[in-house]
Amino acid sequence: MKKPKPVRRFAVLGLGRFGFKLALELSKEGADVIALDDDMARVEDIKELVSEAICVDCTDEQALSNLGLEHVDVAIVGFGDEQEVSLLATAILRDLGIPSIVARARSDLHRRILSRMGAGRIIDPETDAAAELARSLLSFEVVIKAEIADGYHVAEVTAPEALWGRTVGQLRFRQRFDLLIIGIHRPADHATEDGLIMHEMELLPSPGPDLEINPGDRLLVVGKAAAVAALGSLGDQLPPVEDE
Repeated sequence: MKKPKPVRRFAVLGLGRFGFKLALELSKEGADVIALDDDMARVEDIKELVSEAICVDCTDEQALSNLGLEHVDVAIVGFGDEQEVSLLATAILRDLGIPSIVARARSDLHRRILSRMGAGRIIDPETDAAAELARSLLSFEVVIKAEIADGYHVAEVTAPEALWGRTVGQLRFRQRFDLLIIGIHRPADHATEDGLIMHEMELLPSPGPDLEINPGDRLLVVGKAAAVAALGSLGDQLPPVEDE
């Protein structure tokens, strides 16, 4: 019997118009949402609509560390206009070990610094709607990159647990999943000339049969939508190959 997928946990820092809407959208879809802001009025407005709402200074490292945020799957920093607050909050979340940090940027410089501070995904507040971002975050296991001829797609899929520690050759993607693997995005830290650490995704193109799949890898695959979705929803059990 397939295990039910666990409820995803999100922290939304900053309850301006964008953050407030995002927290509501995530909560509406059944996610566990912790909403944080230093404005008590905003906290009061949302506290009945999300799992937990807390009035807190999001630049206070000790205060944030006391909230148990290290247990969330994704933290979203919604302070797009308050750049100093945005940067400090992102740095604190990185040091707390949050696995995935999403932040809003108002300029190219802001974007570059956020990336160096540990934001793995940076969004444009002018073009990224809260509802669209919520859907993307909730279905982060699969991101369709492009649709090609005859119903085939290029997609990026978070490597399911069943694949961890196995090589590309052992997994036999064509036979087992009816998919072609064309690359892997792998988390990698790089030091800049000024000593800052940039958290990036390194592309490993055309992975060979001896390359092992790691936790956190994002697999670039080509196949039909149903096959892509099946891989994205895979848990910790590896399906058999048809000819086994």
